[in-house]
Amino acid sequence: MKMTIGAAKRCSRCLWIAMAILGCVTVATADPPARIGRLNFMEGAVSFRAAGLEDWSSATINYPVTVGDRLWTDRGSRVEFHIGSTAVRLGPQTDFDVLNLSDDVTQLSVSQGSIIVHIDRLDTDDVFEIDTPNAAVSLLRPGFYRVDVSADGDNSYVTVRRGQVEVTAEGNAFRVDPNESAIISGIDNLSYDVESARAFDPWDDWCLARDRREAQIAADIARQRYVSAEMTGYEDLNGYGRWQVVPDYGNVWVPTAVVAGWAPYRFGHWAWVYPWGWTWVDDAPWGFAPFHYGRWAFVGGGWAWVPGTYVARPVYAPALVAFVGGGGWSLSVFGGGGGVAWFPLGPREVFVPAYRVSPTYVRTVNVTNVNVTNINVTNINVRNVTYVNRTAVTAVPQGAFVGGHSVATSVVRVNQSAMATATVTGTTAEVVPTRASIVTRSAQVVPPATALNRSIVAKTTPPAQQVAFSAQVQAMKGTPGTPPDPESLKALRKEARRENAIKQATIQTGAQPLKPARAGITETHPLTISGSTGNPTGKKPKGDTTGQEVTSTTSQQTDTGGGHKHKDAVGTGQSTGNPAGQSVQGDTGEKHKDKRPTTTTQSTSNPTGQSGQSDTGDKHKNKQMTDTGQPGHNPGGAGTQPDTAHKNKQSTDAGGAGGTGGKEPAGKVKQKEKEKEKEQTNTDKNKKPPKDKQDKEKTSQ
Repeated sequence: MKMTIGAAKRCSRCLWIAMAILGCVTVATADPPARIGRLNFMEGAVSFRAAGLEDWSSATINYPVTVGDRLWTDRGSRVEFHIGSTAVRLGPQTDFDVLNLSDDVTQLSVSQGSIIVHIDRLDTDDVFEIDTPNAAVSLLRPGFYRVDVSADGDNSYVTVRRGQVEVTAEGNAFRVDPNESAIISGIDNLSYDVESARAFDPWDDWCLARDRREAQIAADIARQRYVSAEMTGYEDLNGYGRWQVVPDYGNVWVPTAVVAGWAPYRFGHWAWVYPWGWTWVDDAPWGFAPFHYGRWAFVGGGWAWVPGTYVARPVYAPALVAFVGGGGWSLSVFGGGGGVAWFPLGPREVFVPAYRVSPTYVRTVNVTNVNVTNINVTNINVRNVTYVNRTAVTAVPQGAFVGGHSVATSVVRVNQSAMATATVTGTTAEVVPTRASIVTRSAQVVPPATALNRSIVAKTTPPAQQVAFSAQVQAMKGTPGTPPDPESLKALRKEARRENAIKQATIQTGAQPLKPARAGITETHPLTISGSTGNPTGKKPKGDTTGQEVTSTTSQQTDTGGGHKHKDAVGTGQSTGNPAGQSVQGDTGEKHKDKRPTTTTQSTSNPTGQSGQSDTGDKHKNKQMTDTGQPGHNPGGAGTQPDTAHKNKQSTDAGGAGGTGGKEPAGKVKQKEKEKEKEQTNTDKNKKPPKDKQDKEKTSQ
């Protein structure tokens, strides 16, 4: 089937007409996120609870994951989901919550269990945060990270294989570098430790094997530029189909293992996912990207998916279909019970969202498949479009549609004459969802109440709790099937109560340093909130190059690139094939050594934050240089550190002499005065201290 030039122009006109209308009514409406998560692998018993519901259901492959959704993995179970190129994996007995998932903020929480994150791309203004019961963990670079939380929630373990994180708790923060692990213990009286990264275990190895597979796929996709690695679900395309070039459409993807009579949007079910509304959930293991991006065309006797123009970050859509109906048509096909019917949109056909959006959103969600330039008209009529896939209608009874039943087993045959009289009604089904539209199968297991109700520490303020599903249904009166506008739900949102409390990781004033578990580890630096209300979005202010949303009161770091503004922080969307840096010999994290704080919280002699003694030591020396100066602590063994390391430590503890323009710091002046007093005392007594006492005094200085 081919679309005529006239039809293509009509579709393009429809796009600009839709944008003109939307521009008149949605000036203040916030667009839904362009990004989405996708459940793509499960093993064992995995339970899922959608935002706005209290009921748990069994998790489903290809189900979209968004703000407010929660997952629980039972004993011996694990699950993987993707947000574009980012892989998030949950180990057994893990309680996991999506606090925020917007275009540039990813905020996840773990109240117990284990999570491993492999992130390939982190743009300059992106925020990626993992919150636990006692600390907020900010991912500052692309890398391979693991966060474990004990079953009682009292201990959090943060391991950085590759990348860098900042841990924030009780108004303090410290960084964890490559090949290091941090332990945060306690809830009300925290202590912390930083040590060499824990050894790899089978959970790490399993995740690394998954990463290596995806790295090869990403490399293949990137070479040909078929689709972006930020298109959620791209990683399963190569294993289940082939790419070919078709005139008029360019690169298309053809599934290679489908049953006879297969058609797009026919083997799966419909679900209600706010704020998008009716959403397609496909049964195929590859069935995500081709149903939420691009278009479908019937080419050479079979169906081919047309991704369209390459876009670095394509915009997610709930289902790219047109629904058909009409009173007389529905009666002739379904009888008195009513039904729902649809067909896939073809190349260059416009998707006009039923949910409230801005003109910019309409443009970006269609830009891959529709020419959106140089056309401007004043009205719209979707019924006048000649749709290329109009004869590929799939129809089911309304009860099967709303109840989340399998479409393939519920499908109703529609003859050609009936299809010819069908009227296109829009891009959503005009039916009201029910609880069964979300919970198709009750969960076998649910998380313990202690995990569900456990407080979480967050650095970034998450959005308000999702409005209850029952309230959404109530707000749909008069507009069945159209998701209620977020503005209309504001009054109802006041009644929504967050199940687990969110505690702020930063405080206004008076932060006390966290207690180190032992001597000789990097001290935390206190943080103060920028402004009276903090930074709810988690975005860094303009000009901030430290990767922090708050300001440090004792910022004396040699980091000039900092955070995710460093050139290494922005990924290319392609994996290196070594996500954890496991096979790199001799990697002690030296490339990041300049990121470690080099002063203690008590230092006030360098308020400008200029760097002090230049860092010429290795990673182990850095640890010595940033300790609290207690005598006798030497992780490498007593008496093995060279004199240069000891000298560097003295310079750093004195407040960074190199940053004061040659002027001796107050600490060093006081030290000299004490030495003079001791010398005078020794002269008066005409007695020289023993050699071992001299050595001890030098060490303590």
